[in-house]
Amino acid sequence: MDRFFRVNAWRLTLALLFVLTSAAINPALARQTGSGTPPATTQAEETTPESTVAATEAPAESPTAVPPTEVPVEPTIEPTAEPTDVPATEAPTEPPISIPTETAPASTPDALGIQALEEETSTVTLTVRSTRPSIARALPTGASWSLSFDSVVVENGVFPSQTLPQAIELVEALPYGVYELSIDAGPIFQPFTATYTVDEAAEGIDAALAPVTDSAVSITVTSSNPSIANTLPVNATWSVSSGGVPVDSDTFAADDLALPAAIPVTNRVPFGSYDVTVSAGPTFRPYSATFVVDNVTESFSIVLLPFTWTDVSFTASSSDPSVDNTLPSGATWSIRTPGGVVLAQGAYGPDNLDLPATIDVVPLIPFGTYQIAISAGPQFNDFSGTFVFNSTSELFNITLIPNDASFITQLIAQLIAILTAILAGQA
Repeated sequence: MDRFFRVNAWRLTLALLFVLTSAAINPALARQTGSGTPPATTQAEETTPESTVAATEAPAESPTAVPPTEVPVEPTIEPTAEPTDVPATEAPTEPPISIPTETAPASTPDALGIQALEEETSTVTLTVRSTRPSIARALPTGASWSLSFDSVVVENGVFPSQTLPQAIELVEALPYGVYELSIDAGPIFQPFTATYTVDEAAEGIDAALAPVTDSAVSITVTSSNPSIANTLPVNATWSVSSGGVPVDSDTFAADDLALPAAIPVTNRVPFGSYDVTVSAGPTFRPYSATFVVDNVTESFSIVLLPFTWTDVSFTASSSDPSVDNTLPSGATWSIRTPGGVVLAQGAYGPDNLDLPATIDVVPLIPFGTYQIAISAGPQFNDFSGTFVFNSTSELFNITLIPNDASFITQLIAQLIAILTAILAGQA
């Protein structure tokens, strides 16, 4: 009886060791053959030869062996030594160690399971404004812009309107990065260049344009009445000042006396207010005006008023000095309108009787057409002539004709003198 229990205990121990060995070997083989859990159908094929032999021997020795299903099958630590005749009651009671297995991701585009990130882009809006709207508040026609990355233009265009401020949304989204913006809005605004960093999903680029603050100025001088005066006098001058401080001045060149003439302005003129004067007397009245320069190009016109009063002089001479070359005492002169209105008159004084004699008329005579008359009888015939006064200074030459009575009288006087001398010689 004791032998019967010893034999059965030995068989039961072998069966228990077989079950425990199979449960420990199968997970280890699964880890050695690769990642992932092997199919259930391959577990039997991966059982070691020793376990196979043990499994076939156990039924032959004892038909009463405990079925494997009656023993809990849990993963245990892989045995490191050959099985010994240890009673089942002495088996390790420590909880089995669970060895986690690695699971592959659902989708792996590469061996490391890292997916490539999509390129980040930004919607960009460009806003342009003027730094000094009081000077320049609108873009010139054809103003353009360009946006470049690493010196390569990625987008450009012409501003759709001249209105400032103005916003433009770029057509294409831009990848994140540093971009250079250039704007050509000359000649109203200075050239613009700046860099911007695009690193957000929506970006606003603000460009503040600085207006040009100096001007290319040209000045033209004309006469308000070319029929009266259309030529500047020699030594006519011009001058420019700002706030009472002289800026520039010069004398009109000889080639610029004929009107219209230009005042040369070779340098650009800063924006501001300027006082311009022209001295062109006595042909033209003094000129003074204030000009405001507030555009990149300016053209000013100076219109001179001719001096419409004439300083008149006239000289009287004899057509035949051998007959008569002296005005009689009491000879007179006068200047009248065509309607007979006397503007000036006078008498020749004792110092003006010998011809030629010059009279300086006082006062000044307005521009116009007039008659000058001289009464110097009986030696000379009365004189009356029509003259046009259209210059600030006029000198007229008048020729007096001795009258016939004076000629006969002088001839008789000369004959009498000759006869008297002859008779005196005979005596």
